[in-house]
Formats: sequence, structure tokens, C-alpha cells
Amino acid sequence: MKNSVTILFLVALAMVAFLPSACLASSGKESDSSMKQEIKISFRLTKAGEPYDLKLLSGYDNPYAIKDALHALLYSQPYKLQSSNSNYSNVYLYTAKNSDQKLAIEPCVDAEQDQTPSAKDLGMKELSALKPMKYGTAMFMRNEDERLSELCALLSKDQDCIAIKNEIKRLGAGFGLSFDNAHDWVCTARSRKPSLVLMRNPSPVAMREKRAAAAGMTTAWQIEKSPVILYELEESWCRVFALQILEQAKAKPLGLASAAILSRKYLDARTHYQLALAEKGELAKRLLDRMTYNPSMPTANQKNIQIPESNLPESSYQGWKPVLKWLPTDSELLMVGQVSTAPIKLDEGKDAPLLTTLFAPMVIEPDGDVERENQAYMEANKLLINTNVAFALHSARTFYFGGGIGVGSGDGVSVLMLDKANRAVTGQVIRNIEKNCIYRERIENVDILCFENLPFTLGTFLGSTRDDKCVYVCMPLDGVLLVANNSCYLQETLRRMKDENSSPAFDDSLPEWNYVDKSMPFWALRHYDKSYVPFDVHGMYELVTATFYPDQDEESLLKKNLETGLTFSSDGKTCYLHIISGNDALLKNIGRRWQGIFGYDYENEALEKARFKGSFEIKDGVLTFVEVPDDYRILPLQLLVTLGYFVAI
Repeated sequence: MKNSVTILFLVALAMVAFLPSACLASSGKESDSSMKQEIKISFRLTKAGEPYDLKLLSGYDNPYAIKDALHALLYSQPYKLQSSNSNYSNVYLYTAKNSDQKLAIEPCVDAEQDQTPSAKDLGMKELSALKPMKYGTAMFMRNEDERLSELCALLSKDQDCIAIKNEIKRLGAGFGLSFDNAHDWVCTARSRKPSLVLMRNPSPVAMREKRAAAAGMTTAWQIEKSPVILYELEESWCRVFALQILEQAKAKPLGLASAAILSRKYLDARTHYQLALAEKGELAKRLLDRMTYNPSMPTANQKNIQIPESNLPESSYQGWKPVLKWLPTDSELLMVGQVSTAPIKLDEGKDAPLLTTLFAPMVIEPDGDVERENQAYMEANKLLINTNVAFALHSARTFYFGGGIGVGSGDGVSVLMLDKANRAVTGQVIRNIEKNCIYRERIENVDILCFENLPFTLGTFLGSTRDDKCVYVCMPLDGVLLVANNSCYLQETLRRMKDENSSPAFDDSLPEWNYVDKSMPFWALRHYDKSYVPFDVHGMYELVTATFYPDQDEESLLKKNLETGLTFSSDGKTCYLHIISGNDALLKNIGRRWQGIFGYDYENEALEKARFKGSFEIKDGVLTFVEVPDDYRILPLQLLVTLGYFVAI
């Protein structure tokens, strides 16, 4: 059993290395053993010693203990194997109440390797049970997307199965995916439906999607040992654990709260902890308090993280370029704009040229009744009145639409940069909003405040919210506020921010830089990620609708995936649009669409349908518009769709 001892010490050391420092502070007194809780996780190991097919078997009530056990397990790999068989192993972690009555995790860890061999060729058996399917060749996946989820879910149970991986490669070949690189697998994982409904007996589809995401990230990790992939892999398994808890805990409030924490649905977690107070008052109260308090976390007066000088932006409108070294290199969308801090009311500008920017203005006074959460963000906005904003920036990837009415979403971050004279104001904003946060954590040693809605809106992007209703806010350095809607995107941004050698996103060689005017008060560019295109039918919906013209058919237009990207810029009146593609027929149809947008008449929609404004040029694979719209109210909606944010009205 020497190999079991090796696993034991690897996991124990990982627990000590990665637990919050406050949890390691010894009080000199023994823990209250009555509060100990066992966390038991089973997993299988690949031939390379990497864990997969994780199952949470016990200890559902404490999500922080679960997360620490998972973190230790993943960050301690690879493990040694006693034989070539993939066997089950179990990890145990105990939690205890310290003498100061604060919730803490004590690293009392054990591990063992099960001697019962796993079923041989499990993946092959389940693969052979699938109904045969003929795969198409197209730009976007349709029915094939569901089959891809089924295959990846099978892979999550037999990560070394070559037959399943080859079938996935066969499917992807018709959509430009080779699956020979980590990024194809990462995009597949990210494209699995991100939302999770907290309900007892979750649907098999939900579990399939979450297991598929975990398998995609595990395979990406097998190909490329990137810390970014490992972080996203951990997040994927947290959501699988959430579903496993829902299957076992049924309608018990503590179990539902744990599932909510693991899936980052923090408002739901608070609701279930409140319900659990009557049944398990002490534990429920400590877990509830832990959501917004941790003795290791500093206040808003925290010291800034160390950022290399080459990564520091300048306090001017043209000072945004170093921020590109912060952003993930697979980002698709970049927007930069000027923001006025002059106050307006919500109803102003209805009859004026309204939006040639997508960054939120300074709103501090509503017209008529206003919801409570809006009152909160307006109070925070007031702190920024008469400050000078150097620039607002937004970047995103992974566009998707959750259904219903509204604007789609993407995983991204917004950056608000104040000039040197106003840098102290960002600390005031953080101190103002932190009392209303619903969850608090540290990512890359930065204090992160989580909210259900945007706690301030000035300079944020209009599409910053997403399905799980979680907004992350932080101040990594004086004068800079970051607002993100995805913890993985935020973690990668903060990690790259500290790296002097990080390569910039949106490389200088991109053709979009040849067409965008960076001197304009608002400009944007989008460069399609070829590995995500097959899953981006909503984020590229403008191309889909461009096939509706009767003289073209979708199959011929969207089969070759010749689209590159686009740019938009505006001086507040004239709009400049460039769309780059190797498909002139599709560009012609998109040009027809934008003629209608530029000629839109809000007062007489029938007239708009009969009238097209302006002419467009298609030359060397670039569609060009230079126009002054007759009416600006429809323009932002179409621009959102063009940039990746699907709009349903």
C-alpha cells in the first residue's frame, strides 16, 4: 500500500498549501470534535494519474469543505498508480469549529486506493449503445451539438477511451474542429449550457451537460497543463457536485444551499440558509455568515496587487493598450469608449440621437418609481459625479442566450479607469457597495465582491449580467474598477495582469486593426474564435439571418466558415462599420440588413420597410458603411447582435 501513502501525503500537503491563511492559524486549543464532518469523494485515475469521474459521496452540508477537498485533489495530481488499471480512490477531509467560533477548515486528510478494478472498456460499451448518426458539414452545430454532449458525458466516465475521442473528432471534422488542441476542448466545455436550476431530482440533461463540460476541461488539461484550464476544470466539477448534492439532499435547505454555493447562485444560497436556521441553527448561521465574512479578507483599504509597469494603463483615453495584456488571449470582443460623468435621468434623450456607445451613462435620478436595487446603484454612481474617466473598456468571449426576452450574454469583464486626480474615488465606491454584497471571496489574492445586480453602472457594458445573476466587482489597483460576470474570465484577467510576460489579446496582426478608428469616442472590434464558432449560433445571429434572403440558401452561405470579424466606430453622429469575410454573397445580404438599420424610422416603421438608406461597398472581402442614421433607437439593438449579444424582443 505504499502508493496509498503517497496519495495521502500529496493531498495533505495540498490542503496546507491552498487553505486560507486564517484557517491555519492555531488557537492552541483542540477542535470541537462534535462539529467534524467527513467529506468523501471517489474518483478514477487515467493512466497518467489524473483524476476523473469524480463523485461526492458524503458531507453535503459544508460547501467550503467540499471546495477545499476538490481543490486539494485536482492541484495534487498526477498520482502514482499501483497498476495499469484505473481504480477508485477516496479522499477524506474533516472540518471543525475553532475556539473563536468562526467557521474554519482544519486539514485533517486521509486517502485510500480501492483494490476493486473498474469495469474494463466501460466507454466502449456505452458508445456502442448510442444510435448511429450521420454528421453534417456546416458552420454551426444543430442536432450534432446534443450528440457532442452525449459523447463528452461518456468520456467523463472513461477519460482514456480512444474510441470515444475518435468519434468526437469525427463529429467535429465537419465543423472545423480537429480536437487535437486544448482550445477546441475548452470551447466545447464552455459552450455547454452554463445555467443550473436548483431543484430536487435534477434532469438527466443537466447532469449530462455538466459532466460533458468536465470531460472537455479534463481532456484540455491532458493536452496542455495550463493553470487557467485547471481553474476552469475545478469550476466544472463544482457544478457536477452541485447536481450530485441535489440528487441526494432532495429538498433539505442545507443541501440546497451547498448546491447553490458550488454553482455560484449566491442569492439562492442565502435564501436556503435562512430556511435552515430553524432546523440547524448554529451550522446554518456560521455558513451564512461565511458568505460575506472571512477573517483573512482585508477591507477596501487592501494593498494593491503587484502589477509590472509594462502592464499599467495610462490615465488618458489612449491609455487602454496595456489592458490588452490583462485580457484572455481567446477574447473575441473589445470595446473602448469615453464616458461622461454628467448626471442624466433615465428618460432623457428619447427623442435625440441616443446611443452610439454601449457604455452606461451617469444615471442618478429615476423618473417615477424605481426598484430598490436601482436606488442602490444610483447612490454608488453619485460618488463618481464630476470625476474624470480616462476610458471604459469591455472585453468578452463565449456568447450564449438563455432564452426568454432580453439581451444575451457573454463571459467578460468591464474596466473603468479614472484619471490620476480621481484615483481615490474607486476606494470610496468599494466601501460604499461592499455592505450590500451577497458573497465575498479572494481570487488571485484580490478581494472580490459578488452581487445579484450591478452595484454601480457608470461605464459598465449594457450586457454585463447573465443567467446565474452574479456580478463580480473588484479594485485591483487604485483608480481601476473591474466588473465581471464570470469568475473564470476574471481569474484569468487578474492572473495575466500580474504577469510581465503575458502576451496581449487582440494581436497587432489582426486585420480588424486596419479598419477601426481608435481616436473615436466609441469603437469596437470583434474577431471570431474559430474554435467557438460552431457553438455560436446566437452570438453570430446576424450571419444566420443574412441567409433568409430568397436568392441564397443557408447551406451554401454558412458552410465554409469564411467569416473573420468586424469593426464599428462612431463620433457620436457618423457611424463607421466594416465587416470582414471571404464570402461576398453573405456580405451583400448583411449590407441589405444594415441599409434598413440606417434608414429606420421609429415613427413610421412601414416607411422603413420600403426604404433603404445609403450605399455600401464590398471590396477585397470587406463590407464598408459610412452613414449617419436617421433614427438612433434601433441602432444599439442591431449593434448588440452584431457584436455577439443576441436580442430577443
